[in-house]
Amino acid sequence: MNCKTCKENLDAYLNGSLPEDMIQVMKAHLNGCADCRTYYSTFLLAEKVMHEERQLEPNPFLATRVMAKIEALEEVPAVAQKGNVFSRVWQPFLVTVSVTAAIFIGVMAGSLYNTGQAYGQIPEELVYLDDAAMESLPVLMNE
Repeated sequence: MNCKTCKENLDAYLNGSLPEDMIQVMKAHLNGCADCRTYYSTFLLAEKVMHEERQLEPNPFLATRVMAKIEALEEVPAVAQKGNVFSRVWQPFLVTVSVTAAIFIGVMAGSLYNTGQAYGQIPEELVYLDDAAMESLPVLMNE
């Protein structure tokens, strides 16, 4: 028997639904293969944990406490209900006004910036002006 077949039939082996000759082959393989033996012990541990979880009894007062909390939430005072007006109406309105104001300020700031059109064309003499030739670095270092 190979390890894959052993792992596939492990659940049936534990339930006792395998034929007798297959059970003997599984026992022999589990005794000889350390990897499958480790897998088998992990499988048994998982089965034990799941069995213990099924046996847990819920707290009988849990449903009572949950229902009491739900009923307490349903009995909201009128003052708290007025607070919902802000969140339902005014909050989205203020967000919309804030976004609109930010867009308006951005458009206005962008329109103030001109790319040199207000000053006209740059004179040709300034374009060809070479500042590096006018100020000599060795002269400035001696000062």
